[in-house]
Amino acid sequence: MKIEADRRSRDVEPAPDAERSARRAYRAIVKAETTAAIALATVEQRRSYVLAGFRSVHAWARKVGYGPQQIHRLLELGRTLIAEPDLEEKVAEGKVPAETAAQIGRVLREGKLDLDPKQKDDWRRRAEAAG
Repeated sequence: MKIEADRRSRDVEPAPDAERSARRAYRAIVKAETTAAIALATVEQRRSYVLAGFRSVHAWARKVGYGPQQIHRLLELGRTLIAEPDLEEKVAEGKVPAETAAQIGRVLREGKLDLDPKQKDDWRRRAEAAG
């Protein structure tokens, strides 16, 4: 089928199987990322990396195979999901982007905002709307 766009003609064809596969793969990636994030933050909280002979969770995670930026991102997300368990499902469903969830957690943990429960709920709703 031909489509005219930007003064050009392009051949296009439907790819429903590829689209379904891409959506399924994305959900699997998000699930794996949230699982890894919670696991890494748990290793950090329990300091089990010390039992493996490491001085920090970062050193342990590097040995496991995580990259430095990945460690930082996953720890931020994991800390948030542990502190705010209701966000895990929203991240997994794609309602709240992982980066947004991590930022929310960072702000709440650092005490930059003193929010009552209603204000926290408002923040979560805004995060969902942005996602």
